[in-house]
This record gives sequence, C-alpha cells and structure tokens, in this order.
Amino acid sequence: LSGIEAAPTIQLVADGSIPANTPVLVGSDGKAKTIVGYANEMGSEIVVSADADTATASIQIAEDLETGRVVYLWRNNSVSPQSTYYRVGTRSGTTVTWGTGATLCGNPCAGGDTQIVCIGTDKFFAIYMDWEDHVYCRVISTTSSNTATLGTRVVMTDSSNNNLSSVVYPQLQFDSVSGNIMMAYGQPSGGNSGLQARMASVSGTTVTLGSPVRIT
Repeated sequence: LSGIEAAPTIQLVADGSIPANTPVLVGSDGKAKTIVGYANEMGSEIVVSADADTATASIQIAEDLETGRVVYLWRNNSVSPQSTYYRVGTRSGTTVTWGTGATLCGNPCAGGDTQIVCIGTDKFFAIYMDWEDHVYCRVISTTSSNTATLGTRVVMTDSSNNNLSSVVYPQLQFDSVSGNIMMAYGQPSGGNSGLQARMASVSGTTVTLGSPVRIT
C-alpha cells in the first residue's frame, strides 16, 4: 500500500482479493481486509397487545442479549382498574416469538411510570406502581418457553421509611461489575422529596434496597 506523495510505503498481506484504491483495515491477524458495510434492516411491526396504552411512560422493554429473551411491560386498558402487564418473548433476528401476557402482581397496578432492565441470564428487574398506591420493585425470571416466575415484591420507601405512593420516570442501570442495580427517579412527595438515587442488590430473586439519596 503506497502512501501519499513521499510518505513511506507499508507492506501488508492481503486477506483475499482487494481492488486498487479500496479502503482497507488491518484485522487482528495483521492482514489487510476490505471494509464491509451493513445495510439497515427493520423488521415488520409486532403487535404485543391491542389493549396497550400508548403513553411512553406506560411502555418499557428490556432484552437479555445472551438468550435473546425480552420482557415487555405495558398498561392493559382492557381491565378495570387498568393494570401493568408483562409479556416474555424470544428474539431471533428481527422477529420476536411471544408468550402469553400476564399481570405483574396479584393486585391491579396503575400501569404508569414503569421501568425494566436485564440483570443477568434470563433475569430482569422491574419497578412499578401498584393499585394500592405503593411503588414496588421485583425480579422477573424468564424461561425458554417464554414464561416467567415473579420474585417477591419489595415496597419502595422514602428517607423516613414511609411507603412511596408515586415515583416519576424511574430509570434503571445494571452494574455488571458489582451486580447491583442503580436507580434514579423523581419522588413528588414524602420525606426528602425530589430527584432520588438508590442502589438495589439481588440474590436469587430476593431484592435488598439501599437508602435513598437525594440528588436535588
């Protein structure tokens, strides 16, 4: 490969046939390879539920990249009171094979301001508001048959250890190094209300919550 003007010449072994004036990269084997681009591809729309509330706060999805398992949360408007439902699926390419939807807990849920994140192989962590006006978190363990087992729900509390009745736009991030879940959410009322940060640890399906820390 010749450089521009008086630049030095670099000699590399070609990986296959490379036409003249073609951009290349050097692979991990030290050979020059042509740069291959990938066209964008979008799969067809998949109807998860015809009864879903389309508000973004009511719809969340997370994927286990190891298994292709996905868990979808949505507010089911066909039940009264409206309830947060979950549905497990397995992704293959741009298609998803779905299992049967089910309610996230024994009591109806308000269905808004939910969030979910994958925390390991076939294991997810969700936060949601129950119809009893309590905010809960719990582990969802999925299977290859697109079903799930729900861990024991844990009530979220404020800095005064009172049960939270509402959170706003919760955000979750899994720390794969420590195995903990980092949470951030708005707390409209209660002890030390405002923007909160909190850690949670999981052992099996048991969730242990750290103390909430007020960010602002």
